Amino acid sequence: MKLKVISEQNIGRGCFVCGRENAIGLHERFFELEDGSVACKVCFDEKYQSYPGRVHGGIVGTLLDELCARALHPIEPEIWAVTGEMTVKYHHPTPVGVDLTARVTVEKNGHMMFVPKAELRDQTGTLLVSATGKYVKLTGNRITEVPLEGAEWMPSDGKNTPEFIEWGGK
Repeated sequence: MKLKVISEQNIGRGCFVCGRENAIGLHERFFELEDGSVACKVCFDEKYQSYPGRVHGGIVGTLLDELCARALHPIEPEIWAVTGEMTVKYHHPTPVGVDLTARVTVEKNGHMMFVPKAELRDQTGTLLVSATGKYVKLTGNRITEVPLEGAEWMPSDGKNTPEFIEWGGK
């Protein structure tokens, strides 16, 4: 299914997953979709591999953790999230150098925490990795002393923003 991209989420300056200034980072972009979910398109470089041709499971888990933390933004844009607990299930090996899509939905939304469900799929729709967890809702100033605005948290350059994200295979 094709899901329309509504907006692109901000990025952190030095974040390992989205930070443009993190030399070893993934440099990912996150998109809010018409159904309220959040997605990203990823193609892991071989520098993130474990066994030849396979992405290290910790790197994949890190991507899904970031995605889960971003899941609430379309619903509650002023709230930030930190991981309380996370369970990752590896269904199939994640290949290096292949275009993949990850997507997250909010399964439960409570007063102090929420439960997201994230999945990473290949272009045929095969489920590679899934994650769920409990994420604690906080304001930015409860997470860090550094203001989460300006140079630390800024809009992406908006270049090459896709109109749609293909989900579940072609």
